[in-house]
Amino acid sequence: MGNQDRLLVAAAVAEAEAGALYAQNLAAIAGITDARVGPQLVRLEQLGVLVRMPRTGGDRRVYYERQNDAFWAAITALRDALVV
Repeated sequence: MGNQDRLLVAAAVAEAEAGALYAQNLAAIAGITDARVGPQLVRLEQLGVLVRMPRTGGDRRVYYERQNDAFWAAITALRDALVV
């Protein structure tokens, strides 16, 4: 994965509800700060497993959408294997 934050964020993305994929919510799920989540979301977007959604109205949040990819099942399995 490259680093622990990426695994934490990817696992949070895998378990979050589809409409709740934004940094603040994912930080709460992962138990880390928003500042640590942001760079990982960018990297997951670069990998093609997340897509940044267009902003609507005055909402400052940046929402993402999971792409249908085996990556998410692998992340969930890896997280479950590491959490004893």
